[in-house]
Amino acid sequence: RCYCMSAKKVEIESKLKKSTHVRFSDAPWYGKFYEIVLGGVGGIGSYVALLLARMGHSLIIYDNDEVDETNEGGQLYKSSDKRSYKVDAIAQTVREFVSGAEISTNVQRITAEEGMVTPIMISAFDNMTARRIMFDKWKDYEKRELFIDGRMSAECFEVYFVTKGREEEYVKTLFEDSEIEDEPCSFKATSHTGAGIAFVISIGLSNYITNKEFGEEIRELPLCIKWYGSLLMLKNE
Repeated sequence: RCYCMSAKKVEIESKLKKSTHVRFSDAPWYGKFYEIVLGGVGGIGSYVALLLARMGHSLIIYDNDEVDETNEGGQLYKSSDKRSYKVDAIAQTVREFVSGAEISTNVQRITAEEGMVTPIMISAFDNMTARRIMFDKWKDYEKRELFIDGRMSAECFEVYFVTKGREEEYVKTLFEDSEIEDEPCSFKATSHTGAGIAFVISIGLSNYITNKEFGEEIRELPLCIKWYGSLLMLKNE
């Protein structure tokens, strides 16, 4: 038994040394890798997938859309990805950037009946219905830890970090899709805003992991962070 545990430790250490993310090995959150469900790999999720894989996390991604020409302007897709499923295209791209990236792809939507549940889940959807379904699955999971919800327009975004005990505060932010004012399709998302919200999601996740590791709130993790591009203003709530 001792031999097996020692062999496993050597295997893990060997894997880490070969990984792209080993350069972060002195970070307080490094080595605490999670298996994370990421719902949606469009304007938000495609960038999130790359950043979290580089941090060392393994991903279970869900999206049933295919890449088309409209995705090249605001999402992390290449012209050669057209007509491929987004989950397959982004998995291939991430693996090219991140040695040893672990990604499980699912060409389907997350529903009340379908889709895995993990302690940390990230909603990167473009509609409130899908957010609510994913949140409800996470909320009913006994081992839940952190639910992250990213919402974005062309020059603004909001990120919600929901931990145990803050579920009701988050529920107050949900509304029906019919209440959303439709924006011009040519100005719904931009690459720089997508990359920006992915950065905030990644930092919030690392702050959560750091706080958990030290057993105290040594890093900031507000319920919500909002970015207003026209004002160059980032606001915590």
